[in-house]
Formats: sequence, structure tokens, C-alpha cells
Amino acid sequence: MSETQVEEPVAEVDAPDGDTPDAPDEDTESKAGTSGRIQLPDGIVSPITALNHLKRKRLAPADHPPQRMYGYVKNPGKEDPFPVKHYDADGKTFDEPQVDDRGHTITRPGVKIGQVVDWWGRAGARQKAREEKKAEAAKAKAAKEEEKARKAAAAGLTDEEGGTESGQVEAGAEEYVDAGAEAE
Repeated sequence: MSETQVEEPVAEVDAPDGDTPDAPDEDTESKAGTSGRIQLPDGIVSPITALNHLKRKRLAPADHPPQRMYGYVKNPGKEDPFPVKHYDADGKTFDEPQVDDRGHTITRPGVKIGQVVDWWGRAGARQKAREEKKAEAAKAKAAKEEEKARKAAAAGLTDEEGGTESGQVEAGAEEYVDAGAEAE
């Protein structure tokens, strides 16, 4: 601090009606609990709690990052989606996160541990299906390229059969080019 600056004590501000400025609304506290988070219904846990369960049962690697669980929540997949639902403070269930008019998320993701364990167990089948789909796409691409090469070769044979090679210009085309050059 420089000599010209003087630190002044911070004055405490009393909130009206005896409320403290940081106190949660009574309505919010009853719906969200003391932690400020929306309380999940009985039998529903957070994705991180489900991951911890998988780790304790040695179904998931101990170093599996918790952020990946929220990646599964955000992008559950199409073929065998991650079994997540989103719950609001009133206990309503949604398939997608809900946001208010200011863009704030008003739901909390929750899962049933049994469903997550089953989903986790199918990871090998999902990986195999992805690999098969990728192999099919590669096979289709190779077939398409082979067909394209075959057509190009067939077009080359047709030119040779007609008496011209790819690098030669037909006589009529040559005259047309010369006539255009003379006109300029």
C-alpha cells in the first residue's frame, strides 16, 4: 500500500426487517435444503455419487474423472443413452435440463444407481457397436472409391477405343480454338 492510501474499515450494513444479506429465501431453503442445491427424490442420486459407488464396487477405474460423468449427463448418447433425468425443486422430472428466462439451469441431474450400474456394464457392447459402425462406414467409403476408380478407368478405355488418348486434342476442337484466337 502506498502512503497516500488509507485502509478504511468496512462498515456492516443492516438488512431491513432483521434479515441478513446472505440468508436464503425461506421458499428456496425448503425446496433446496441447507446446501442450496435442489434435493433429489428418494432413490435418486447425483452422477458423482453413482460414480463413487462404481469405484467402491471396482466397476469403474479409481482414476475415472468425475467431470466425465457430467459429460455423460450433457451428451447421454443416442443408441444406449446414459440413464439421467433432471429434477426441479418441485420434484418434477424432465428428460432435458430446464432453464429459466435468465438462462440459469433450474433442474439438477439425477440417476438411479441400479440403472447406472447396468449402463456401465454395457460399455463393451456400446464400444463394439461403435467399432462395427465405423468399419461399415470405412467399407462403404472404400467401395465408393473403388467404383469411382472403376468408372475413371472405363472412361479412359472409351477414349482409347474412340481413337483419342487423354492428352490429345481432337481436330475439330483445335480449329475452334484457332478461330477464336483470330477473332480477337
